[in-house]
Amino acid sequence: MLKNLYNTFISETEYIKKENGKVIIDEKLLFRLHSYLTDDLVENRERGVIRTRPVRITGTEYTPPKDLIEIQKRISEIMELQERLTNPFEKALFLHCNIAKLQPFIDGNKRTSRMVESIVLMNENIVPIFSISEDDFEKYKTGLLHFYETGDYSKYADYFLERKLNYLQNFTQEDLKEEFQKSTGRKQKF
Repeated sequence: MLKNLYNTFISETEYIKKENGKVIIDEKLLFRLHSYLTDDLVENRERGVIRTRPVRITGTEYTPPKDLIEIQKRISEIMELQERLTNPFEKALFLHCNIAKLQPFIDGNKRTSRMVESIVLMNENIVPIFSISEDDFEKYKTGLLHFYETGDYSKYADYFLERKLNYLQNFTQEDLKEEFQKSTGRKQKF
């Protein structure tokens, strides 16, 4: 699982660089990411395709849709709606939460939605957010389950922004100036 996550992240990072900093966020990307992330974890016939059997999510009463046509329709709606969002943080949160809630695949839905979230950020030269701490995982789960049950993004957004702030606090003002100049080629006063 971790090997797939690492390899997919590196592959997508290289692809973004090759494509001049942008990857198109669409259904094709979603299915490709799922296929890479679940290599050797699910049967080949279930990699990168919409599930044909029901799934359950531990820790919630929410039940994802079961009908293949309904799932496909909702994926299309999610992809259409995300195109209207211009703020990369808003787009990343929207895609992550809605893809994870839909559970379009038999397994690997949260990994796939986290990778989509990361790609949205990388498309805008924003470092994606990762964590391996148990506390962060609990906040992640709490925020996501809250979204599943209520449709309210606030708890997941709090987790997301807290992780981003924690990341930024690791840098000094000089580090930030240097990173900004490297990424944009411009000097910035802070």
